[in-house]
This record gives sequence, structure tokens and C-alpha cells, in this order.
Amino acid sequence: MKDETEFDEIFRAYYAQLLIYALQLINDEEECHDIVNSTYEYVWAHFADVERSTAKAFLYAAVKSKCIDYLRHRDTHNLYVEFCLKQAEEEGPEEEEAAWDTDYRIVCVRELMRTMHPTTRYVLEACYLDRKKYKEVAGELGISMSMVKKHLSKALRLIRERLLKK
Repeated sequence: MKDETEFDEIFRAYYAQLLIYALQLINDEEECHDIVNSTYEYVWAHFADVERSTAKAFLYAAVKSKCIDYLRHRDTHNLYVEFCLKQAEEEGPEEEEAAWDTDYRIVCVRELMRTMHPTTRYVLEACYLDRKKYKEVAGELGISMSMVKKHLSKALRLIRERLLKK
């Protein structure tokens, strides 16, 4: 109960000051509330370890650190958005068509894989997606390496035929 009273005193004494401090660093009131609140959540969770005489300095340092992290994240996000927009502008109709064609092929292969025999599908996934060796897949399934090759050949033939049709 004593800790709760001390925490309440610290909260009331510094919350508004910390909020104003955060607003000076980042001009987003909602984000500042989140930062100050998360700082107090951390302090509450570790209140037994907080030195009462240095609580104010600790709170200011924590809020400053969280604000800097927020600004770095925001800057990185903005750079990524700019990069994506620039890439989209640079891509001509050929690249968009090629990307659509690739997506279409992926969808076709996934549909086909759902209809494959479970062993054939497993061999295809293990060899191409999981990059397992034929011997390893054969050992897992209890079949010969030549059977693994046959299942893989069958799967690739089905994929070729499906993609050539469409």
C-alpha cells in the first residue's frame, strides 16, 4: 500500500511535465500520451527497483529515450514509404505485367498442389521449399530415392502442363 501511495505521488507530480516535455520532442499529442503512459507502466512494474530520489531524472530520461525511438521508427517508416513509391513510379507496364504473371503462376501452382497426391505434394515441398536432399526425404517417407525422383518428376510435369495450358 505504501508503494501505491508513493507511485501515485510520483505520477501526479510529473505526468503533466513529462507530457509537455514529450510534446516538445515530438509534435503528436496522442503519441506523447502513449509514451508517457508506457513509461509509467514500466515504472510501476519495476517500482521496487526505482530509487525514489532519482525518479524524476529516470522518468525524463526514459521519456526522452522513447521519443527518440519513436522518431527513428517514424523516419525509417517514411523512408520505406518513399522508397516504395519511387519503385512504383519507376516500374513500367512491363514490370507490373510480369509481377502479375508471377503472382498468377504462384496461385496456379498452389491450387495444383492442393489436388496432388499427398506423397507427391510432400516430396515437392520437401525438396523445393524445405531444400531437403532426396535421400533425406526418402528416409522420412520410407521409400527409395528413385520413388522420390518419380514423385518429383510427376509433380513438376503436372505444374508444367498446368502453366502451359493457361
